[in-house]
Amino acid sequence: MLPNGELRGTFQTATVFINAKDVTLEGITIKNTAGPDHVAAQAVALYIEGTNVTINRCSLDAYQDTLCLGPLPIMTKDETPLLSPWRSRVFSQQLSYFNECTISGTIDFIFGGGQALFTSCHIYSRKRATVNYLTAASTPKEAEGFIFKNCQISGESPYYLGRPWRDHAKTRFEKCIFDKWLTSAGWHDWDKETAQKSVCYKEVDCTYAIVPQRASWMTLEGAKINEKKT
Repeated sequence: MLPNGELRGTFQTATVFINAKDVTLEGITIKNTAGPDHVAAQAVALYIEGTNVTINRCSLDAYQDTLCLGPLPIMTKDETPLLSPWRSRVFSQQLSYFNECTISGTIDFIFGGGQALFTSCHIYSRKRATVNYLTAASTPKEAEGFIFKNCQISGESPYYLGRPWRDHAKTRFEKCIFDKWLTSAGWHDWDKETAQKSVCYKEVDCTYAIVPQRASWMTLEGAKINEKKT
């Protein structure tokens, strides 16, 4: 709640908000302690509306919507403008870099329209009664979306790698290692038939605890199966 009694809304919940360029955070923990989705719904730990933002060896901890990477979609699903009241500067291209970070959450906990590279990070699916979604991209057509390289993905509950917040979502995992909680389907289309024709979901040279089963609208290359018990 805001002081005037109005609902705060997703984009005014962030523990830390960055609206700038050439920013580096290193070795800190950013948490949103509002609680799990059935208690608090969306509650952001870090929200970035900027470019050339580097996050080194940090921990981002929340439940639903842990990390928001602007820009936001132009319109809501109800065809009304989707605005962040905190944003004072607009960056046409938004680039972020995450190195050796730990990011934990439940529903769509890495989301937005930004372009971001995650290198050697630990992505953690927190315990929840139903399935989780690691990402929910809303990638502009000209951007590359989210790229995960050499990351460790694990958790305490089943998870999908992602679902499209908007059509044309782009998310790629390269040389990542997944534990047994990754669903065999891998990705979800958010029940949008149009999304299957426009998204770009790729997994390249990744290692799995169980054999992946992917639909034709997803790309899976060079899969390796880890035969060790997990």
